[in-house]
Amino acid sequence: MHVIDVAKLRDTVTKHSYCLQHGVCVTFFEQQLYVSSNEGLSQVSLHRCHIYGTACADCCLARDPYCAWDGHSCSRFYPTGKRRSRRQDVRHGNPLTQCRGFNLKAYRNAAEIVQYGVKNNTTFLECAPKSPQASIKWLLQKDKDRRKEVKLNERIIATSQGLLIRSVQDSDQGLYHCIATENSFKQTIAKINFKVLDSEMVAVVTDKWSPWTWASSVRALPFHPKDIMGAFSHSEMQMINQYCKDTRQQHQQGEESQKMRGDYGKLKALINSRKSRNRRNQLPES
Repeated sequence: MHVIDVAKLRDTVTKHSYCLQHGVCVTFFEQQLYVSSNEGLSQVSLHRCHIYGTACADCCLARDPYCAWDGHSCSRFYPTGKRRSRRQDVRHGNPLTQCRGFNLKAYRNAAEIVQYGVKNNTTFLECAPKSPQASIKWLLQKDKDRRKEVKLNERIIATSQGLLIRSVQDSDQGLYHCIATENSFKQTIAKINFKVLDSEMVAVVTDKWSPWTWASSVRALPFHPKDIMGAFSHSEMQMINQYCKDTRQQHQQGEESQKMRGDYGKLKALINSRKSRNRRNQLPES
């Protein structure tokens, strides 16, 4: 890359143009990036502070020279400004020194979510750090044991977006911690309580042609729900109930809005009938 042209704009501002391969040229002007080629011209803003989120730590870790923390949000940085409240350290980017009153413990405690996987199937545990410079480490905690680093192999693969587990096994169950490290600063991006369901158990419960389905609808047969409950352990039944509850909630979200519209229509008809009845019972004015 080399400078091929220096031109004056508005009599006070200079514009620098650089040419790359295949006839593509880039120009920097007033914190804007212009890319030109035979295809056309594109304009890209050099300050994209909104992508770093709403936390001071994420803004500092980004080490973006065009962005700084102003006390409320990650906003555009003006080098000539005299605002002492703006915080940015492009070289180190340490939130502990840049963010006043930073609560490290609260920031590291990510909300725990529950995710289910079916044995011998493939599942994906999502974890996408905001900073591309962060290194990711996965830790697994089983019951109340100490957290241990997840051993990666051909079956368990770490990607830039999360952890891919092929052919899920019972040993994969546990609490997964996705830890991001950048400039010696660690934070928990995701905390996933992963539960493994037996494939045969899921097939029995969800298959519409399962004998449990038609047997429960035939009153002549001596069938009782306790029969199916006895086939599984207490912990397995808890996981099945939670799995079914989550599935029902997804379907009910769309049905609730339709139900509200139907209830409103009934209420409106009732009010109109009451109004007409009151008009009939009114005495004529003398």
